[in-house]
Amino acid sequence: MDKNISKESRINWIDELKGFILILVCLGHTNINIPFIGGNLIVICQAFRMSTFFFLSGLLFSTRRYTGIHSYIKSKTKVLLVPYVLLSLLFSFLDPRLYDLSLIEKLGYLNSSSNIYSSFDFLIEEFVSIFYYGFPITIGPLWFVLTLYFVCILFFTIHHILKHNTKGLIIYAVLCLIIGWLLNIYHLFLPFCFSIVFTASFFFTFGYLTKTKLKYITEMTTIKLGIIIILLIPIYFYAININGIINLYINELGNNFLGYILSTISGIFLISSIFIFINKFVKDSIVQGILRNIARNALIILSVHYWVIICCKIFFYSIAKETYFPWLVTLIMIIVTTLAIPLFRTKLYKLIGKNKISFKESLSIK
Repeated sequence: MDKNISKESRINWIDELKGFILILVCLGHTNINIPFIGGNLIVICQAFRMSTFFFLSGLLFSTRRYTGIHSYIKSKTKVLLVPYVLLSLLFSFLDPRLYDLSLIEKLGYLNSSSNIYSSFDFLIEEFVSIFYYGFPITIGPLWFVLTLYFVCILFFTIHHILKHNTKGLIIYAVLCLIIGWLLNIYHLFLPFCFSIVFTASFFFTFGYLTKTKLKYITEMTTIKLGIIIILLIPIYFYAININGIINLYINELGNNFLGYILSTISGIFLISSIFIFINKFVKDSIVQGILRNIARNALIILSVHYWVIICCKIFFYSIAKETYFPWLVTLIMIIVTTLAIPLFRTKLYKLIGKNKISFKESLSIK
């Protein structure tokens, strides 16, 4: 499993699950309501949404392509840190509020106590958000990229120091879990997203440590897998009901430790089992191909979709309270984001740390 799971782009169910989670993230930002079992699907999935992304990243962790920590840091800097900075700066200058400060009042501002009197003030706030807080104003979802960068570097370092010792990694995971929970309980903020890094590191390490368990699940019969899914569903719903809302992007983990652990862990295994189960019956469908394409272009989608939503809320402010508005925003978001993928993959590929590919390849669903 170790060898295969390291080939991230070749494991279909993982890419498809990543694509699905990314869709949930985008829809969550449009405030769309998708009825599901007496609630909103986006809210129901919130407990496992981002934790699953970090879990899958840990599942795919491998050291075989790196000679040491320096080569690892160099690689992650190229594909995570540099794109975080460049994309944040690019969209800062594409933010309509930079050129018309009156738009700030329409949309609201992340820091209500800030005094923005000029475009220069706005840029200063943006730069502080990018380089200190880790939450760009214009494309806030890129907090995930910066967080993942630090999580990866920390884990590689610990993994190297401990020389792959499983017991040591379990202790590291537990420490990260405790620190993340305490930061949540006392509402403590750390710069550069480090309030989230500890929490995310737990799920990353948990993913790495459970590779063999996932191998066991992928090799299960459909009947056994189906039973696991059926058993996990009530556990997950029970856990989210006793714990409350989880917003990993601000390290808001709820108020019930058992509910927090139970909801995230059961949610991770539930959604993973569902996608493994689907892959046993359906392979290379159009929907699966689209999900894989979304996963391959996560950086682009994370950036562009949020910028589109901001623009829609600004320029369609007069209808922002209409019930159909989230659906309109979603449609515009899908169109613009889809068009942005070939633009970045064929022209602006250096901004996302990838190699240039053709227009056809960029939209491929194979």
